[in-house]
Amino acid sequence: MKWHNGILYSGAKDGNVVLTNTSDFTVQSKVEFGNLVRAVDFDGTNLVVGLRNGTIVHCGPDGADKKEIMHSHCEGEVWGLDVDSNNIIYTSADDNGVFAWDPSKRAKKARFEVTQRKAKSKRGGASTLSRLPDSQCSRAVAVKGDELAVAGNDGAVMIKDINSGDDKHLL
Repeated sequence: MKWHNGILYSGAKDGNVVLTNTSDFTVQSKVEFGNLVRAVDFDGTNLVVGLRNGTIVHCGPDGADKKEIMHSHCEGEVWGLDVDSNNIIYTSADDNGVFAWDPSKRAKKARFEVTQRKAKSKRGGASTLSRLPDSQCSRAVAVKGDELAVAGNDGAVMIKDINSGDDKHLL
């Protein structure tokens, strides 16, 4: 929450930042972010919003020109890490996501889904803080050429096309 020149900028789980005039408590406007808002800052020109999914967004006071300036995995823990021959870093986690990071640009290059399957581990799996099914919690990632191997907490390994994120094989 931020108070600036009589306007209160506040966010909540509806995914909006609400601008409220504190002299008469009328809502001036809402800016949609599509995910639970955890933090809001405003300096008179720049609105910076932290979201539950690990994204930080920078935009104008009316929500114009939204730009994601940071993103992270958002649920449970990061378990997988590998680097390809082009120095792109791949991470996988308990949030059903595999991210490709370009460290030279300090930016997320792509996001792949681990799987749409909703399977439990046959033998208990590794501990997790996630509420997602075991199959959607990744435990390892490896990259070679145009293929990416992702291991789920249910014991399955998915081979994915690195360019599209589409499944090629399930082991």
